[in-house]
Amino acid sequence: MNKFGGWRTVAACMAGLLLAWLVISYSLVAHLAPTSPVSALSLRSDDPVALLRLAEERLDAPRQNRDQGSPDASPKLDPVALRRSRLQSDPEISALARKAVAADPLNAPALRLLGEAVEVGGTAGTETERIERTAGFMRGAARLSAREAIAVEWMMRYAMATKNFPVVVANADVLMRAYPGVIGPLAAPLGRLLEDKVFAPHLLAVLKQNPPWREGLLTGMLGSLADARMPLDVLYALKATEHPPTVNELRAYVRYLLQHKFYELSYYTWLQFLPPEQLSRAGFLFNADFRLDPSGFPYDWAIAQGSGVNIELVPGAGSERTLRIVFGEGRAQFNGVSQVTLLSPGRYTFRNDYRGQLAGRRGLEWRMRCAETEKQIGHGAIPVGRVVNWTRTSFQFEVPAQGCRAQVVHLTIAARSTSELLIEGEIFIKGLAIARE
Repeated sequence: MNKFGGWRTVAACMAGLLLAWLVISYSLVAHLAPTSPVSALSLRSDDPVALLRLAEERLDAPRQNRDQGSPDASPKLDPVALRRSRLQSDPEISALARKAVAADPLNAPALRLLGEAVEVGGTAGTETERIERTAGFMRGAARLSAREAIAVEWMMRYAMATKNFPVVVANADVLMRAYPGVIGPLAAPLGRLLEDKVFAPHLLAVLKQNPPWREGLLTGMLGSLADARMPLDVLYALKATEHPPTVNELRAYVRYLLQHKFYELSYYTWLQFLPPEQLSRAGFLFNADFRLDPSGFPYDWAIAQGSGVNIELVPGAGSERTLRIVFGEGRAQFNGVSQVTLLSPGRYTFRNDYRGQLAGRRGLEWRMRCAETEKQIGHGAIPVGRVVNWTRTSFQFEVPAQGCRAQVVHLTIAARSTSELLIEGEIFIKGLAIARE
């Protein structure tokens, strides 16, 4: 072997050793960085993962001290305020973030953390300059990773402040898809923005695509509305799309209106979204022959099961169905069968047909009461005993001109004390109707 061949062999060995060292050292750094950032940085001083981990450890220091029983300088601060306070008081966090960005300019967490540090005043300049620099870092982090919730949320708030509504909607969409837990907190501010005629079209365009957060947003915003009619405009806008309002979305709004005593608007909204084939059944009583399965809307039958009783709809004559109630032995917790009605002032007659056999101190009773005041305005009994053939029973009631815009018809046990809840047997009910006198 000549001397050049020997040198080539030595060079190859040295290169191999260097490569092996690089592989081992980088692998070791990657292993240590998430759990032992100081050790990782002793091997590679510019490792971005280790730098960020060390920065986050410094951010979490107050929480760690508190968990260990040490006094916290700011025990009453919420997590966001505590984080900001720590960023302001510890310039090393900002320095670590800068090193991480320098080592990896496309590192989303590093850009976000540097943006946080800049926002709290860690750099010189006017407030406007600081906000613009923060926006640059946050924008970069948000574009690189949708999982950077702090950056995406910051960009959404920044877009709100600058009235850049397409960006508000885009970032809200990203947040709610990635983190369903934020749907509730975002529902109120986005709901209020929906009342802005400039903003509304941007959010409506996304709602029409039926994103996975739509139902949560439409139901969550109901508690913070300035105009109770606004959701109806949204539901109308969705009605003719490929993704019309769902039963849950409609039901939540109808119930919200009813609970807040917007009786007429609640009933009107329900009617507007009834399928055409069901509109003919919307008389004084809806679905009086039980042909339709209860929908869960307050203006349809609400059948509430309870202990010691079973309630079901069984086939009757033709397409009609019959309400069947079976009570077991002992005390029953009968939550009843009910429906909300909107009858104008005047006199009415309620009737139904029944058969079966009930045993107990007292039987069942239909009651009519005003929804606003809970005042009972009429009642009619289904007595105990055996009734083989269909028998009609009825009662009259009067809807007063004041304080009774909506009513509730309710079938319950005619009990006046706990002992009178003892009832057993089986009863069938059909032929329900309300007629005006």
